[in-house]
Amino acid sequence: MAGHYSIAPHATEPRVLVAAEGDCWTLPRHETEDAEAIRDLMRQRFGLAVTVLGAYAGHYTDAEHDDPAFIFALETHSADGALPDGSRWIGRADLAVTPLADDEQRVALTRWFAEAESGAIPSERAPWERPGWFAEAMAWIEQELDRMGWQRTGPYIQLHARGWSSVLRLPTTGGNVYFKAVTQLFAFEPPLTALLAELRPAESPRVLAVDGYRRWLLMADAGEPIRDQIRETRNPQPYQDMLVAFARVQLALLPYTPRLESSA
Repeated sequence: MAGHYSIAPHATEPRVLVAAEGDCWTLPRHETEDAEAIRDLMRQRFGLAVTVLGAYAGHYTDAEHDDPAFIFALETHSADGALPDGSRWIGRADLAVTPLADDEQRVALTRWFAEAESGAIPSERAPWERPGWFAEAMAWIEQELDRMGWQRTGPYIQLHARGWSSVLRLPTTGGNVYFKAVTQLFAFEPPLTALLAELRPAESPRVLAVDGYRRWLLMADAGEPIRDQIRETRNPQPYQDMLVAFARVQLALLPYTPRLESSA
């Protein structure tokens, strides 16, 4: 299996999208793992508005695990009209009579249909890898923006979709904001980030809201990433300045060690 594929379900029915490939059918193919690029591709090629839930199946093609071939799971929110020629929706009954490009896709789809029909989702799956989670997260974000008197001015950008965290960027009347959700393993991150912003506001992103129970964090834009500055100027000085500033912050925080430890 070359490249990556995605399981794109119908917005309201237990069916998934497949595309013709020679004499077979295949899940939508893409070369990228980037969540926003996958969303753009599904919109442009099939007219679907989707969110990437995460890697659902797949394997690595090399022993060093540098070359993945993943099958991603998506959540479809809406569709613009009919599907283009060479693509169609199939249900579980169609799976047995539909020639697929490879067995890995068939195994993944068999598991996906079983989960969709039973509603039984493995407990180890992250919250954002479950359908419906993004609507809940967006409702909270909108609530917090409304509390501050800000309004969202455009669609969210899905910056990161991994098994340990999910990150969104949203344009608002108060500037870009960033939403991050983490797993239980990193539950310390939202409250610790909020405490750092309280103790060292000049060196920390502005924390707008925290939901400790759900491990959610909403932050204001902290400015241009250092890697982008270096890419533009070819000058490594910003990295050196950052390391010096980071060391100073660490030293300044030593008196607050008990508070920092208790926040985590």
